[in-house]
Amino acid sequence: MPLNELNSQRRLFSIKLWPPNQITSQMLLVSIFTQKYGSLSKEEAEENAKRVEDVVFATANEHYEKEPDGDGSSAVQLYAKECSKLILEVLKRGPTIRDEKEVLASDKVSAPRDTVFDISKGARSFIEVKEAEEILKPLKEPGNCYTKISFSNRSFGPEGARVAEPILASIKDQLKEVDLSDFIAGRPEAEAFEVMNIFSPLPWKVAFSSL
Repeated sequence: MPLNELNSQRRLFSIKLWPPNQITSQMLLVSIFTQKYGSLSKEEAEENAKRVEDVVFATANEHYEKEPDGDGSSAVQLYAKECSKLILEVLKRGPTIRDEKEVLASDKVSAPRDTVFDISKGARSFIEVKEAEEILKPLKEPGNCYTKISFSNRSFGPEGARVAEPILASIKDQLKEVDLSDFIAGRPEAEAFEVMNIFSPLPWKVAFSSL
């Protein structure tokens, strides 16, 4: 067979080794990080796999472009070498552990807090000491975000009002709306005035709703 015809046939059956399939490569890396060694979560494995693939592909592709007539074998070898090196670095480093304060801060940001404290639902009723201590507990929680309070339809006696007064005073600067309508309804006149005197010194940022 003539030499030129033999060379032509060889060119017809030549194999290009570069570039590799990047998606397949990333899936393989994820498998290494999660299944074979079990050292990373799926999310962190995917993140590291993409980073490793991007870095080693760029390095090996630059090498291949300098040898455009080659079959890509040297680029594949460089790719495998750099990939192995970065895989070892990731495995040695292990999973990323966030600082506990950072985790707590993140949780606070992601979890919306209630801004309305409303005990007005249901039938009209009188609030005495024990019930006042129980139902007002959320207002005492550090960092609460309540800006609106509705006591409408609930009537305070003097003892219940004395429980509520220091709690309300502690969050007065964050309140934007306070609904105390009917908060002395059904009380004897003397009790009603006493309750009003207990609440009135509070330096509210807004006026009381209709009583």
